[in-house]
Amino acid sequence: MQEISLYQRRYGRIPIDTIYFGGGTPNVLSNHSFSKIITALHQSFDCSTLLELTMEMNPGPEFVERIPFFKEHGVERVSVGVQSFDSDVLSFYGRNHSVEDSKEFLDALNEFGIVNVSVDIIFGHRDHTIHQLKESLDTIISKNIPHVSLYGLSIEPNTPFERQKITVDDTIQFDHYSFIQKTLTSYQYQQYEVSTFSLPKMESLHNIKYLMFQPVIGIGPGAQSYF
Repeated sequence: MQEISLYQRRYGRIPIDTIYFGGGTPNVLSNHSFSKIITALHQSFDCSTLLELTMEMNPGPEFVERIPFFKEHGVERVSVGVQSFDSDVLSFYGRNHSVEDSKEFLDALNEFGIVNVSVDIIFGHRDHTIHQLKESLDTIISKNIPHVSLYGLSIEPNTPFERQKITVDDTIQFDHYSFIQKTLTSYQYQQYEVSTFSLPKMESLHNIKYLMFQPVIGIGPGAQSYF
């Protein structure tokens, strides 16, 4: 809240046309906290030309009932941390949701009128197969999900995966990536960045700002600004 106020005091009511709530799982925020942030943004910035308000969400039955609240507060685009539609892959990565949770959450978004949806898909582990990837892509295509963000497995220092001696095989990552690329583009998805695909006219307007080096204000722990 103090950061939002700081920008307003320093620069006045800057016009903004996209808002992106990221950082992992912002849908764990209480309704009160989310309302306070949205109110502060509208008070401190000129949101009269807002084109896109995206929120990252993790799937799960405990979050379904909150979708109408977020929609009432302006969220019309949702990025869902699905990661995979294969139960073995989800289990390997320690995700606390099931494949069915993801499907039910995506169906609920659609039922509540939020159709501008993106899903995250992770790929590239040596023990995960092309067939498992195909299972995920088939679900995305059958549900007509308009946007896909890819995350190749990477092993960071001092993480459980590093301690387990898990390594990344570049050839396997290339094979997985190429399969995803070929499959999605054959179903009319357009690749507008190295790791993002969308159906026509469903690109993330906020993501494009990064790609075009347009100014972005980052607010909150770990957020980065670019002027």
